[in-house]
Amino acid sequence: MRFAGVDVASQTHVVAVITAASEILVKPTSFAEDAAGYERLFSLLDPPIDILPAPTPSIDDDTDQLREITHLFARFTQDLGDRPIGAWYGSCKRSAPSPDVSGTPC
Repeated sequence: MRFAGVDVASQTHVVAVITAASEILVKPTSFAEDAAGYERLFSLLDPPIDILPAPTPSIDDDTDQLREITHLFARFTQDLGDRPIGAWYGSCKRSAPSPDVSGTPC
């Protein structure tokens, strides 16, 4: 049985393959986000019959929560673009409603 781990990035990815006994079969090798890169990946995994995804180690609950917060922050910044969080949050005042109802959601 072999395990493959892939570090995914926007343009260049990295793959490594180990055995169940942690013997390194393929050292971390980069491949591009194009047809030639995926051909390289498939050649490194050949034959892919006995390969499973490498499990992500879970150190403890705090680490898992930090990973989740990091993931959520990445999604938040992806959805809002490059605007600073303070500028977005600053537009939402947490005070008593004013008589001016301008249609803002905050």
